Amino acid sequence: MGDIADAVTSDAAGHYMLLDEMRKQVRLATTAAMFHQWDKELREYLANEFRHYVDTKWIDKNIWNAKTIEIFDMFGEFGWQAKQQAFYPQIDACNLVVNVYKHGKGAALTRLHKAYPHFMSKLGVQSWTGTLYLDYRWLEITDSDFDDFAGALEAFWRAMPERLVYHSPDVD
Repeated sequence: MGDIADAVTSDAAGHYMLLDEMRKQVRLATTAAMFHQWDKELREYLANEFRHYVDTKWIDKNIWNAKTIEIFDMFGEFGWQAKQQAFYPQIDACNLVVNVYKHGKGAALTRLHKAYPHFMSKLGVQSWTGTLYLDYRWLEITDSDFDDFAGALEAFWRAMPERLVYHSPDVD
């Protein structure tokens, strides 16, 4: 009878682990989908606004081919310090989480570990050579993190100025 109970317990534990992993993957995939939709809508909005003032090549280079952080830097040129807003750290973290989820190891993983280590289930391992070992499989977000990301994206649109006005640098 003990062998049957052990087999059932082992099977149930294995089933739970698979379901838990699926839940984590669905949460990450949903976060990625939400961020990518926001990112596309932002770029489309900016492209439509700037189409009145600049040519398509500029829009392609500075809007469609820019990194998200570069777009946030560009807002400063238009008088809106978006990086100073309360929502920015959550959007930055979400961008990094999505990039780590999508690409695995790379610059986003290193930045995520340094800036937002709480999204890593492990903090990294220092090797005997002093090299920090990070594994993208340590990426983990909670339902609360997802809600925070969604709230930050919504707060962005609420705070976005109705008009972006270019402020040329002072020339001496």
